[in-house]
Amino acid sequence: MQAGVKEILPIKRIRKDGSLDSETVLRIASILRGGNLVAMPVDSVFGLICICCSETERLMESLFAERDEDVVRMVSSYRMLYDIAEIDKAEYDFLRRVWPGEVIVRLRKKNNPGSGSTIPVRFPRNKFVQDIIAETERPLLFGATLKFRKKRPFKKTDVFDKYHKADLIVCIEEFLKKHPFPTVVDVSGGDLDILSEGRISAEEIKSLYFL
Repeated sequence: MQAGVKEILPIKRIRKDGSLDSETVLRIASILRGGNLVAMPVDSVFGLICICCSETERLMESLFAERDEDVVRMVSSYRMLYDIAEIDKAEYDFLRRVWPGEVIVRLRKKNNPGSGSTIPVRFPRNKFVQDIIAETERPLLFGATLKFRKKRPFKKTDVFDKYHKADLIVCIEEFLKKHPFPTVVDVSGGDLDILSEGRISAEEIKSLYFL
C-alpha cells in the first residue's frame, strides 16, 4: 500500500446507470462522516473529498492553499443547495439547465447579507457521487483539483502520489484517464461571467443562460 494512505478501494467499473453498489456507497459515506479525507473521481477528475464543516474547510484551505470561498462545495439536491447558497428564480432556472453536470457555479454564500461573499458549488453528473453525498446528508467539499491544470493526476501512480494524505483512495479504473476539467462560471452578480472554459463550452453555457 502507498505510504500515508490508510486504505485503497479498487473498483474496475461503475454500473451502467452510473451507480456503485449500496455497500460501497455506505462504506465511503461512513468514512467521510468520520471527518476523514477520501480521494476519488468526481465526473472523471480525481480530487480530495470531505464533509463540509469548519474543521474540514480549514484543512482543505491548508492542503490546497485556498481561501474558504474558493473551496468547491458539492450537493446532491437543491434542498441541500439552499442550506449553503442564496439563489433567485433566474439563477435557479439556469442551474436546472446545467446541473447535474460538469459545471461549477459561483453563488452567493448563505447568511452573509451584504458581504459579497461567494462560494463555488457543483452538482456532480456521476450518480455514484450523488449517492455518496446524499448518504452523508450534507454538502461535501471537493479539493481544488483546478490547481492541477498543468499536471493532472490521472494515472494510478500519480493519484497515489498526489493524494497520499487521504484516508481512503477510491480507485475506479475507468476514470484513470485524461479528462477536461469542469467549466467554472459566476452568476452571483446578476450576470453570467465565464471564469474558466472546460468540459462544457462557453457557447453552450451562454445558450443555456440566455434561454
